[in-house]
Amino acid sequence: MDDLNQQLHEAASRGKIKSVTKLLQQGSNLNQTDPDGNTSLHNAVKKDRRTVTEYLINQGADVEKATPDGQTPLHLAALLGRLKASKIILSHGANMEKEDKDGHSALHSAVRNGHLDVTKYLISKGAMVNKGNNEAEVNGGNNDGRTALRSAAFNGHLDVIKFLISQGADVNKGSNNGWTVLHSAAFNGHLDVTEYLISQGAEVTMGSNEGWTALNIAAFNGHLDVTEYLISQGAELEHNDLTDIHLAILHGHTSTIEKLVSEGADLNIQSPDGQQCLHTAIKLCYNSEKIVQETDTLRKISDEYYKGELSPEKALVFYLLENGAKLDVRDTTGNLAIQYAKDEVVKQMILSR
Repeated sequence: MDDLNQQLHEAASRGKIKSVTKLLQQGSNLNQTDPDGNTSLHNAVKKDRRTVTEYLINQGADVEKATPDGQTPLHLAALLGRLKASKIILSHGANMEKEDKDGHSALHSAVRNGHLDVTKYLISKGAMVNKGNNEAEVNGGNNDGRTALRSAAFNGHLDVIKFLISQGADVNKGSNNGWTVLHSAAFNGHLDVTEYLISQGAEVTMGSNEGWTALNIAAFNGHLDVTEYLISQGAELEHNDLTDIHLAILHGHTSTIEKLVSEGADLNIQSPDGQQCLHTAIKLCYNSEKIVQETDTLRKISDEYYKGELSPEKALVFYLLENGAKLDVRDTTGNLAIQYAKDEVVKQMILSR
């Protein structure tokens, strides 16, 4: 990029309308991109320079010019919550259905960052509330089929979620992999969103294409409050081979494990590889990355039985044995849980039963 065009980008970014005017008169190219692929219009939008934004468009700036990742000035305005810039760009014919490289429309961009005012404006301009008009639809998905509602749920934007649902967004529409809005809320532990979605008819037991339920996901990520709420709303503890207790143990989420056990989770259900919870917990004892959460329960086990010298990983094995984990279950390779024990403490813990 030559010096004249670089000056144009800098002037646009700083909102210097007189400098922008002069530079254009001197022959600078208003659609020339900087090293990041942004035009002077992108840079004006980025800094919310509305006067410069409108002037550049009136001078012929391409409102559809995209960066290498497919972001148009409208995508950028929506993503950053620039309502007035969004209005200016749309009024000059920008296509709000245009998708970036990830399949995100301007609506997805606004929703992802929780910009309710921009979301409302885009939908008011047709950003696909009714399938069949020329403008985008609330239930339209991106490349992986993710809807705007699912993006809002994933990021925990409850006010945006309420508005999208009021505009007809489907709370049970799945993406290409079968993940629903509820899955997305559970993944990041957004309890308020989870509660609201269920109140609006989200199906608690719906599984993804691979069988993952919202409860599986909440347990896997250790979101105890969401786990508790989903159980209270009828989520099934043993929905499929991906049991919640296995997933919680795999990532050492002890508080979630204790809750699931108190709700009657079966410690002896086997995963597809034939392993039950005890197999998994014993393996964690020898993981270089110590991930098991130390709770009061595990601390008490260590203090009472091992003079405070038991690691949380080994205390978890003790806890599972105390709560009914069986010793005679073999995995698909024919191994009992004890065969994964590599030290005498864990071996004796099992043999003493």
